[in-house]
Amino acid sequence: MFGELMSNSMEKPIVSIILRTKNEACALEKVLESIFKQRLDLTFEVIVIDSGSTDATLDIARRFKTRIYEIDSTEFSFGFSLNFGIGKAEGGIVICLSGHCIPVDTQWMKRLVAPLLADVDIAATFGRQEPIKGLNPLEEIMLLNQFSPDVYGEIKVVFSNANCAIRKQVLVSHPFDEVAVAAEDFIWARTLPDGLGIQYVHDASVYHSHPLSLEYWSKRFYRDAFFREYIKGVYDLEWQGMIPGYDASGLFVKLLKQLEWGVRGISDMVLYMTKNRYFKQMLLVPVFVALFHFNNWKGGRDGKRKYGGS
Repeated sequence: MFGELMSNSMEKPIVSIILRTKNEACALEKVLESIFKQRLDLTFEVIVIDSGSTDATLDIARRFKTRIYEIDSTEFSFGFSLNFGIGKAEGGIVICLSGHCIPVDTQWMKRLVAPLLADVDIAATFGRQEPIKGLNPLEEIMLLNQFSPDVYGEIKVVFSNANCAIRKQVLVSHPFDEVAVAAEDFIWARTLPDGLGIQYVHDASVYHSHPLSLEYWSKRFYRDAFFREYIKGVYDLEWQGMIPGYDASGLFVKLLKQLEWGVRGISDMVLYMTKNRYFKQMLLVPVFVALFHFNNWKGGRDGKRKYGGS
């Protein structure tokens, strides 16, 4: 049965989809169209948590059967917006989806929630994130690397709330960290009580890409490094995200590891971009790498000063 028909019924929803948005007009219509074309036999609702959009995001959301809540941009963190939405959710299963993550097919939701319906010991699932071909070749390489299974069938991502499903009762007792503005999903997964499992669902996939904006990536590299120190100082957890390993002792060893990662990373990017004929974007590789290392250093320095990570 079409999800669109099920979601319009008066029956209480089984699944609540929380969309975090801010200026998502470019992608939101495709996201919502894909959601309301889902084929499954479960009722669902769509909740939009917007944190100050100034484009057509809210107009687009109003064209669909959604519930919209607005929060002030000064209150925003990924954790706060999700916890706020969870408090409004009526379903026993909550799907967290970024406002620009587009489900790739009509089976996405069914596949994402199936493990939760089959096994009470599974607290959460998360799905694959595929790049939009050609939009951002640099991020394209990262996503393909992060979500490609190794020889043991494992992926590098621990958990991601850009595309996940979680039991609401678990979220109520174990909410997201509202201070962290990066890796709140990693913190949530790593501090999940014993006995509760997380399952990766490779075929519950979404398209997830960010434009090739040097300003965006500069801020993101800084943010990730800054809150790597928060995670270390507050939770005593090591989080790398897109940051290479800096946990070796001794300055010389650290510099060698950074050099090794940099050479290997640049080589992989150039080979991939040559193969896919991304010749114009290839010119940005040295700029991208320079921004990465500068903002990683700066964010890590500032994070250590504030949170005292070792």
